Amino acid sequence: MRVVFQMLDGRQKRWFPKVARAAADRVSSLSQSFVFELPGVLSAEFALNESDQTVVRCIRSQDQTTTAVVFAVANWQTLDSSASDATEQLASALLRIIPRDRVAELRRLFVGGGIAHFRRVPVSWETMPDDPRSHLVLYFTALGFKLSDLHRLYDDLDVLLQRAGSGEVDGSGAGLGGYHLDVSLQEHDVGLRSVFDFLRRSNIGESVRVIDARTGQQLYHKDIA
Repeated sequence: MRVVFQMLDGRQKRWFPKVARAAADRVSSLSQSFVFELPGVLSAEFALNESDQTVVRCIRSQDQTTTAVVFAVANWQTLDSSASDATEQLASALLRIIPRDRVAELRRLFVGGGIAHFRRVPVSWETMPDDPRSHLVLYFTALGFKLSDLHRLYDDLDVLLQRAGSGEVDGSGAGLGGYHLDVSLQEHDVGLRSVFDFLRRSNIGESVRVIDARTGQQLYHKDIA
């Protein structure tokens, strides 16, 4: 089983997503022999006010199901010192996500890999109303693109869109395709024009793929009405 967070919320502390990714890598290495594909989209969120309980929120929308692992981070101090705690939390959450008849199998793999402590993880389900917004994913393909570049662009683009009232940057992540930002637009054409203008002014327009999150199609400046 391979565990990858497609969405990570880095708005509270920039190093929280790094801890979540490290935990995902660790549980992935321990569960290599466990054949299972996690459904939908996996996201990582962080709760500063929940010091002792991890939570899983399963959110159904018109397009997909998102499984949000909400890490309890009140006791996290540094990236390195939090890795073990995050791994325990994620392993506990995964045991609540997979089919019940396979829990014992995966738990044995985790225990054999040194995870001895498991948490009680409540799971909630909610259905989101239809979302009229447009959703984009910006994939950064430039050689040498760094996480620090992603953080800077996240902040700058989010400020621009929110000031214009045309949208927001609501997530970031890393995967096989490299780094990406998740963007929601209130008004498609107005927001898309702002995004392309921002990329051009940042001198990275040629090395960013703008994808419609619902259709998977790549968007271009000429697509704006």
